[in-house]
Amino acid sequence: ADTAVECMRCMSAMLDAIPPLLASTATASPTSSGSGGEGADGAEAGRAQVAWSHYYSPILVAFQTLACDPRHRVRHHAMNYLQRALVAQGVVDHCPLIHRLCFPHIIFPLLTKLLKPVMLQGTDRAEAVANMEETRVRATTLLSKVFLHFLPHLVRLPNFHANYWFQILRYLEMYLSTDHGGFLAEAIPEALKNMLLVMVSSKVFVDAHTGRSAVLQGREVWEWTWEILDRFCPSLLHDQSFCSSLASLGRDPRGPRSGQLSSSSSPAIARSPSDPSAPS
Repeated sequence: ADTAVECMRCMSAMLDAIPPLLASTATASPTSSGSGGEGADGAEAGRAQVAWSHYYSPILVAFQTLACDPRHRVRHHAMNYLQRALVAQGVVDHCPLIHRLCFPHIIFPLLTKLLKPVMLQGTDRAEAVANMEETRVRATTLLSKVFLHFLPHLVRLPNFHANYWFQILRYLEMYLSTDHGGFLAEAIPEALKNMLLVMVSSKVFVDAHTGRSAVLQGREVWEWTWEILDRFCPSLLHDQSFCSSLASLGRDPRGPRSGQLSSSSSPAIARSPSDPSAPS
């Protein structure tokens, strides 16, 4: 475990060194003045792809892998380093693709892996199981924090609701179904309340072009969100303080909706990413 933790410390130091390295590279290879705006855009897109695929992605994938390690101490440190890397100040400036690609390539695969059975290490089986549940709580916390950190950038993506927001709800529903010690049952509703309040105050559920409620597949995203929440986290509707906060922002989850959401009518979201240019 000590070796793994030391490796993570070194990788974190490497991440800290990436921004000045990228800056010096950009200075050393300026865009040709005769190439025009299209050439400049192409060069910038190329640098963004290099920053992600050659620098950030390999280290983030390493943290993700270690966050699923059988040893609790290793998982604990990996989660810390992964969160630190993703919410670092100015990370989008240094790696413009990170907000779009970290979910389908880092966070969602991490959440999927942590749902699978793991050969846990430890002399006390009950303690090892409790530690894994603590890791899952930290994973959902990571999901929430990174989502809110990148929200101003994510909402600009045309597939935001289908392939980010509803995907997040899907994972939180799966995680809540694995709860045994009550930790996830406490953490997930709190994370949802925080995310929803920030999203409502940021007008994420409003179409920026029309000023009306955002619509996906012919249905209002707000209405669809609450049908899903009614299914796996109905306690939110009974939280008077939370509902009052939503009402003060002009949103009422208790408004008219079209009934129970069947599994066949869930939003169409991609289950696994294949094309980095079209994250899911």
